[in-house]
Amino acid sequence: MSAGKRMFQSWEERMICEERGKRVVHFYLKDAAGGTVLVITGRETTIRHFKYCVTEEFSAAHGLRGSSAKPLKWRSRREAVKWLEKTVACPSRQHGKPRVHSDGSEIGHSKLISTAKQLTGSSGLACPTTAERLNGVAPSGSNRLSLPMHQHASPFRVGQRIEVLSQDSGIRGCWHRGVILKIDDHKCLKIEYDDLADAEDESIKLQEWVLAPRPAPPDELQMRCRGRLRVRPSPPLSLMRHPCVIGAPVDVWLWDGWWEGIVTRVSYPQDGSLQAYLPGERLLVTVETKDVRASRDWVNGRWIGISPKPDILSHTSSAVEWPAC
Repeated sequence: MSAGKRMFQSWEERMICEERGKRVVHFYLKDAAGGTVLVITGRETTIRHFKYCVTEEFSAAHGLRGSSAKPLKWRSRREAVKWLEKTVACPSRQHGKPRVHSDGSEIGHSKLISTAKQLTGSSGLACPTTAERLNGVAPSGSNRLSLPMHQHASPFRVGQRIEVLSQDSGIRGCWHRGVILKIDDHKCLKIEYDDLADAEDESIKLQEWVLAPRPAPPDELQMRCRGRLRVRPSPPLSLMRHPCVIGAPVDVWLWDGWWEGIVTRVSYPQDGSLQAYLPGERLLVTVETKDVRASRDWVNGRWIGISPKPDILSHTSSAVEWPAC
């Protein structure tokens, strides 16, 4: 089968280097025969910031760019994954993915992908306009958004304080704080983050479009509520009170965000610290109790308590202990 007619049926992600600050991840496309092709490389440029780029070999072999065109690049894992899912062949289309040959010809087109491309540009990179970034002013337009049927929370609104759950490599399970700048008619929110800088200009806060109704993936410990979304209101201050017992679900303030975790060791009140397991990245961290809050899930317009996991130590044997912060 020639390269131009080759059809890909799935993709996979492999972590090549796990050294924090220098991590490298590769994404491969797989065909029906089980063959794989390296298509995207992701490199950690700074702590928690990756850049993803389609390889020169894949671009040349599949006609993705001309002699004067720039290679496809993204600054977030979700945009790279979105491109991969669009490229993957899906004959049954049971997941709503378009069927795409590796030569670029499409069979069908997902409305969601079309909407995302209108919002982010052909490269899939969500970039605020220069005027919006410099002025910091929310553009005009619709300023309210209703949640899907299974989420009966109050509508989001421009100016509302929220948190966004990350699933990017290296920061899985981290809630980043931000404010809504704009809401469009396709249930997308434009977010400006409090603690994340733009990768190209660190004097500017990062802004990006987020699909509000997108559900959070299941957690490996099966502690979290089903149906929770990846965007939620900022939790109340009352959650800063937390139980200092092994197995208690907590959020830990580290690396510019609130990380979902479970208490694994308590030193309080001896030195005012505790150890927590972060399942998203399989890390053990030691933090001060002042940087910990009770963890809750936002479902159907209210905060839901999470059952503790007293046997958490049996799940952390493969975790990497990170130095105290």
